[in-house]
Amino acid sequence: MDKSLFEILPKKFTINYNNIKYVGGMAHLYSIPKTKLVKILKKTEDLDFITNMVIHQEKISKKLGEKGYNVPRVFGSFKIYHENKGIFLPGFVNEDMYFLKRMDSLYGFNFDYFFNLYKEILINLKKDGFVPGDFKKENILCDLNLKKIYLIDYDDWDYIKNEEKIITPRYNYLDNIFFKKI
Repeated sequence: MDKSLFEILPKKFTINYNNIKYVGGMAHLYSIPKTKLVKILKKTEDLDFITNMVIHQEKISKKLGEKGYNVPRVFGSFKIYHENKGIFLPGFVNEDMYFLKRMDSLYGFNFDYFFNLYKEILINLKKDGFVPGDFKKENILCDLNLKKIYLIDYDDWDYIKNEEKIITPRYNYLDNIFFKKI
């Protein structure tokens, strides 16, 4: 019998509610030692689906980095032990960059500068084969000193270039009722 994707993830880190750094619509972000951040999706009923989503985020992040986009450094996908729940959950671990400003918190000159950069990056993403499903100001971190944008949160992103495809598992999971992607 084949092992599930979740079963083959390496065990790595431990988290608890004291480590929550950010609560998003679909996931919680937890701080872990040495400037790392783990993303744990809120819905945990279907571990294989959640594991697919975590691995998908890792693949998109790596592909963005390969193409020269600024993304937090990727550490990988792991089984994360949640002390409060007493269970292991799949999690995507990357560098913690939340010391940077979210684009939706900027105003004035800074906002104008980064908004223009944001539009330019969106055009380039599409040229490079990315289909950013959740490319919004809340998912853009801005380094005001270096004048750089860092992209985060790729759950709903796809990559389609020539014969290579990285398609979000969410579309298959929704039984293709609304989406015909593949």
